[in-house]
Amino acid sequence: MAYQNGTFNTIGSHNAEIGGNFVVWVRVERVEHFGGNLNVADYKEGDVIPAGSMLIFDQQANTIEVVKANGAADKLAKVNGLLFNDICIPSNPVLATGAIVTSGKIYADRAGADGIPPSVEPQLPMISFMREGKEYPTSGGTGE
Repeated sequence: MAYQNGTFNTIGSHNAEIGGNFVVWVRVERVEHFGGNLNVADYKEGDVIPAGSMLIFDQQANTIEVVKANGAADKLAKVNGLLFNDICIPSNPVLATGAIVTSGKIYADRAGADGIPPSVEPQLPMISFMREGKEYPTSGGTGE
């Protein structure tokens, strides 16, 4: 049954909070708008995959796989794009898609759930990574 909030003679309400409270992308120059399908079975209602998350995009299969910063080295080595916007998983999802950024500028420490490790930067040569943490003084951060 489709979502119904009330009947013809009642009034109901529904709300949702979507998005973060800070900017992730400084500039986006190229987005693969056709994006890819996310396996929604891997997520539960209310999960949010944040903008800037690392992705493995398989253009032939039209799928995206989210890779965590602490993921296996073989997965990190396959990252080929970053997520443009948050993906918010609703109740009973049928399909979720994500647009893939392949060129732009991002706050790497804010991206995704855990940031983007410096080891991934060479795989995305068309994306500039801004670092804010003190541990990254040589890669454009504000470290001392």
